[in-house]
Amino acid sequence: MRLDDLLSKIGLYGEYPSGVEIIDMALDSRQVTDGSLFLAIQGSNGHGLDYIDEAITNGAVAVLYDQWSGEIPIDIPALKVKGLRTHIGYLANIFYEYPCQGLHIIGVTGTNGKTTTVHLIAQLIERLGYKVARIGTLGVSVGSHKLVSLDRTTPDAVSLFKIFSELQSLEVQVVAMEVSSHALDQYRVHGIPFEVAVMTNLTRDHLDYHGDMDSYGRAKARLFYDFNIRYAVLNSDDVFCKKLADTLSNKEVVTFGNTADDFRIQCIEPTSTGSRISLLVRGVTCSLVLPLLGEFNVQNVLAAVGAVTAIKPQRTDDVLALLNQLEVVPGRMEWFKTEESATVVVDYAHTPDALEKALNTCRSHCPGEIWSVFGCGGGRDSGKRPLMGRIASELSDHVVLTSDNPRFESPLHIIGEIRSGMTQTPILEEVDRSKAIQFAVKTATANDYILLAGKGHENYQVIGQRTESFSDRIEVTRLLMRNYRGAQHAS
Repeated sequence: MRLDDLLSKIGLYGEYPSGVEIIDMALDSRQVTDGSLFLAIQGSNGHGLDYIDEAITNGAVAVLYDQWSGEIPIDIPALKVKGLRTHIGYLANIFYEYPCQGLHIIGVTGTNGKTTTVHLIAQLIERLGYKVARIGTLGVSVGSHKLVSLDRTTPDAVSLFKIFSELQSLEVQVVAMEVSSHALDQYRVHGIPFEVAVMTNLTRDHLDYHGDMDSYGRAKARLFYDFNIRYAVLNSDDVFCKKLADTLSNKEVVTFGNTADDFRIQCIEPTSTGSRISLLVRGVTCSLVLPLLGEFNVQNVLAAVGAVTAIKPQRTDDVLALLNQLEVVPGRMEWFKTEESATVVVDYAHTPDALEKALNTCRSHCPGEIWSVFGCGGGRDSGKRPLMGRIASELSDHVVLTSDNPRFESPLHIIGEIRSGMTQTPILEEVDRSKAIQFAVKTATANDYILLAGKGHENYQVIGQRTESFSDRIEVTRLLMRNYRGAQHAS
């Protein structure tokens, strides 16, 4: 495609040679190939133009940029575009030939539950007989086939439209994707024609980026305001969601939760491996068994049901009949157990709200004592550390503090900040996460539950500039297989 044709389609004009042919687009200089248009914007760690030499070496034939007042001594066409970030999604959509056409796209946002809800949506859609893709923290997948891993929850706009182009070629019909507050604030998802927007909840997280809860909430709400969505699926038990619902009179609002009009939880009874629940579905009572732990997972299931039945309303009965076949999402309240060991639950809980819900869930299933093993990420919202310490000490019988991606902070300093909010002394402070897990597993009794919180599906530990291989799930599996008989696992 010619550069001038591409830019004119969204009303961008400038002084640059005509006839420049664009073969690809990239925001990252490392991803530039021969014939690429390089899009240089301000990032958190520098400006794209800081890497212009690398982009040209890799084959860039033109560059669009913003927020740069200095000279650009290069021989390829360069055009300054005000507010370039807001145009990138639309440029990518045109360049990749409108790859979202014909797709039902469901966007899921919220502090906690995005990954689980997206996976549950995908499971239900697939079992209904449609081809579905999911995009988010666990990568991009179609069915059981993983296409690519991602380094963040929501990719940049160019990468997203490349992904949509590939999904279109694979004849995917439905896409369920996680939409982070960062992505909404940074216009990464602009240009995507979301049909359904889901909001799981809003609790404290990412205040190192957003500054305060009001700004955080406004970023999340953009999924409902900035896109021409048809359906808004909202948690009736969440204060922010209830306020949001009142402002969406031009959308079809679907609610789920304990006070919902559409998918209401009437009763939850914990079982050894899940929950027996009674629901009121648009006035009709139904009972079923879910193979998932915790009330918050019941809410995630209902969020998924709300989204799926929004685009497939004629299949509501089929969707409800499929719920007992749902599978546990990797690293999301995923339990491991042997006849002689404690039950070990691996979960991604890394916010105060998520930790509280995970521990309460463990308590509801546990006949013995509760152990929590966790840390907090370095270089992130430090204000949540004492809050999580208080929650762990109040809801656990034993607390083991350890590391969780300390990055460039001292693990002991992070542990100290967590401990400052605690009302009991930790049974152990061990910066080596492997040793911390071993201690808990070998010390707890068979009736106990151990919550390994914070890392979930992650298979790495970030320490300084090093990214080391580490997985709670693998660590637990090895420990149980090495030391106990009859290992069981959520499936």
